[in-house]
Amino acid sequence: DHSSIIFKRLNLFMELLSEHLPKLSLLVNKLGIHPLQFGFKRLTLIFSQDFEIPNLVLLWDSLFAHFNEFIEYENYLLISYLSIIEELLCNKDYSQTVEILQKLKICDSLKIVEKANVFWEEKHK
Repeated sequence: DHSSIIFKRLNLFMELLSEHLPKLSLLVNKLGIHPLQFGFKRLTLIFSQDFEIPNLVLLWDSLFAHFNEFIEYENYLLISYLSIIEELLCNKDYSQTVEILQKLKICDSLKIVEKANVFWEEKHK
């Protein structure tokens, strides 16, 4: 069943979110925002709708550098992406939070990769 694979992958993402961004994880859970609402598109389309090609190539390069851990590392890229916008979500209601999570675009792909690598190294020392 493909839906169970998707939910298993999103559950893994939420575990990593809780570990690396506990405040954001608490907020998302408190507001009842499911990762399908903000993470699924980015993970399944490998961020292709969020970046222009030059920035996207940098993200994809970092993903392919982790070829054997591709899916796990992709989660770290999304966590890094969310860490950059985490402060924007303070004191927001459900609709404001969902809108920020769904629509905000970050252009600095190098910063995302650098933060993802820091999170990755913390977990995989």
